[in-house]
Order: sequence, then C-alpha cells, then structure tokens
Amino acid sequence: MAHMALPDHTSQIPRNLGAGTETELYFANFTDVVIGDATSILLDVSTEAAYHDGSSVVAAFSLDQTVVRAIFETDMQTRYPESIVLVTGVKWGT
Repeated sequence: MAHMALPDHTSQIPRNLGAGTETELYFANFTDVVIGDATSILLDVSTEAAYHDGSSVVAAFSLDQTVVRAIFETDMQTRYPESIVLVTGVKWGT
C-alpha cells in the first residue's frame, strides 16, 4: 500500500484500479473540513435544447418539451493538507 497526498482537486474516484481488485481509501479528520455552499442557484430553461435519454438524442422542441437545468455550487476544503489522506493499492476480493 502506498500513502500519498491528494491532488489539488478532483470530481472522480477511479473504479478500474488493479483490474478491479484494488481500491482507494480516503481518511479524513472532519473537524478540519469546511463546506461552502453558494447562495444562489443558476437556472436555465429552454424549449429548443436537445438531450441524450440514454439511447438517443431527443429534441425538446419537436416533442413540445421544456428542458430545465439547475446548478447549485458546493465546495469543500480542509484547514490543513494533512487532514485528508489517500491510501492506494488496497487489495480486495471475494
């Protein structure tokens, strides 16, 4: 197992480590974690937008639909870099 510092930021945790036999563990001292929420929500509304429904692209206009998108921003930071530790190469299996 290797211990390493976390990257500056990420929005993804890998799911394909060691051909599916390894994982990562995250340990955190949550008394040092600060969570910030935005004070507003960004709303976008469109009757012309298109979206993917899982199998094909759907045009809202041709189906008389309205597409709504809401974005709420949240961030997390620690008071000290050592407050979160990443352990890689952790073996697991059945």
